[in-house]
Amino acid sequence: MTRRDDPTETPFWVLVAFVLLLWGATGGVSLWLYAVPAFDQRQRTELVGVAHDVRTPLMNKQPVLDFALRDERVRFRVGETPFRELFQERVPRQLAGANVRVTIPKKEYEKPFSPEPFDVPTVTVYAMEIAGSKLLPLEYSRQWDAGNRLTATIIASVVGVLSLFFSWKLLARLGLV
Repeated sequence: MTRRDDPTETPFWVLVAFVLLLWGATGGVSLWLYAVPAFDQRQRTELVGVAHDVRTPLMNKQPVLDFALRDERVRFRVGETPFRELFQERVPRQLAGANVRVTIPKKEYEKPFSPEPFDVPTVTVYAMEIAGSKLLPLEYSRQWDAGNRLTATIIASVVGVLSLFFSWKLLARLGLV
């Protein structure tokens, strides 16, 4: 039986495609880590205003906190994990009509995105304070960002090692090693 007839052998084109996919994933995650500044390198701005139109829509089957401040052109959103872990039970009653201080990314405030379900300009909240009570401390957002970057670094490392292994296997298949 020749090597080409061995049914357990991975087809050559599958191996090439897999190696290219792995190298692309390694490069993509590495570029993301390089291009997206670390949490403390991002410019932030603070806004103070009266909260209104408080909603808790579902995103990814989890509730998020979505609200507006009077005289602001954008809505503000606290993601599902910080909302659930820190203050889901008490916020909707406490927030409407309250004087709120939010810390948000400056770049996102200047050019907000328009996510579902409202399709209106929305800004992510890094920190939130109501009447001197810190509901979402800045340190929580900093830790969340550090965890995301660590996860991305681990993924890039694992995929990079797999890329090297399968590249070696491809080179061996070509008879170059």
